[in-house]
Amino acid sequence: MSVPSGSEKTAGYFARLSAIVSAWALQLVSPPSQPHHAEAAQRLVRQVLTTVAVATISIAVLMFWFDAQEIALMPPRGTPGLWPFRILTDFGKDDYVVVLLAVLLVVVTLVAPAIREPGRRRLLAIGLHLQFLFLAVSLPLVVG
Repeated sequence: MSVPSGSEKTAGYFARLSAIVSAWALQLVSPPSQPHHAEAAQRLVRQVLTTVAVATISIAVLMFWFDAQEIALMPPRGTPGLWPFRILTDFGKDDYVVVLLAVLLVVVTLVAPAIREPGRRRLLAIGLHLQFLFLAVSLPLVVG
């Protein structure tokens, strides 16, 4: 972007803002000025594909090498010594989460009209987040 002349300094804020934004937009849509941009683009694509391939192979090798050893060390399902972990994993079951979210939504719906304005706004914002979570958890259940 060029240095503004003395006449642009007297212009208003919105005139200067529009000049800056239009100059940036012009730079974005104009063709590249670098002489070797085609080679650089090809090199970037080649490097990205190489990185993705190496990362994919590394993840697959680590999954089979490390996870296979860990899975072999795990006790079989239903082992009596795993009862504390079964209780912990039951808290994450989707049915319990959906029921809890539904109860919280009903509580927010019933309590919100009784609260004054600043608190009501915050409670309704929490209710909006609860609605999103309820939809995010229940929609895959309905589809599945």
